[in-house]
Amino acid sequence: MSKNTFGRKASLLIGLVAFLGLGARAATWTGRGEDNLWSNPENWDGDVPSGASAAANFDSATKDVTVDVAQVKTLTISENYTGTLTLANDFIVADTYSQANGTFTCGDKNFTIGQGTDDGGSGTNVRGFFTLSGGTFNCSSGITHWRPTNNSPVFQIAETAIWNHNNGEFVLGGPNNNAANFKANVT
Repeated sequence: MSKNTFGRKASLLIGLVAFLGLGARAATWTGRGEDNLWSNPENWDGDVPSGASAAANFDSATKDVTVDVAQVKTLTISENYTGTLTLANDFIVADTYSQANGTFTCGDKNFTIGQGTDDGGSGTNVRGFFTLSGGTFNCSSGITHWRPTNNSPVFQIAETAIWNHNNGEFVLGGPNNNAANFKANVT
């Protein structure tokens, strides 16, 4: 095999690995698309929307988002993002949710933080961290489910942040499906 043929095959292999997402990276919302749909690649840097096994970052763009996908691994809303994310369907943040500004609205859609270690028997150890350091989090009027692992779970809400229960049910349950249900009656 000549050097030139080897080089072309190596380039093809590297391109295929990048195309398949084996080197997955975080995607950052730009909002440059004609709509505000999460699923529209034009709204993300590099025209690649964040998927189930990737991280989604909302940083400096202010365009509101309709979350029309089912899952993301991590979701970070920075202090620079001032828009609103609104669920169009049930949604799972499998590992870590962090919000420093903006508004996250579940409406009547179920929202789950963490998948625990029993997700399909895969043994994947995800954390289920939830940090609300700023902005407004509007819980589901259905179910907001926090499923932390046994590995130092984090559920933090800062004094300056706003947590609206939305008359829904908050379910705390870990990887072994041990659950405690909380019905909020806050006035």
